[in-house]
Amino acid sequence: MRNITVGYTLPAGLVSRFRFSSLRVYAQAQDPFVFTNYYGYDPEAGSAATPPSYRTLLVGANLGF
Repeated sequence: MRNITVGYTLPAGLVSRFRFSSLRVYAQAQDPFVFTNYYGYDPEAGSAATPPSYRTLLVGANLGF
């Protein structure tokens, strides 16, 4: 798995209490899992000298006024 994104848009009735027109929260993960029997750093790397790929987690919100 390379990328996973999960998001939720809050209902307008709930968001209007905070004086917003819309609110969406989300989380995105890059390279969260590697499914392999390979025991080196990275099964997709071309050589043993290549550093492993990083896992990244991004969390955010989109606000509409």
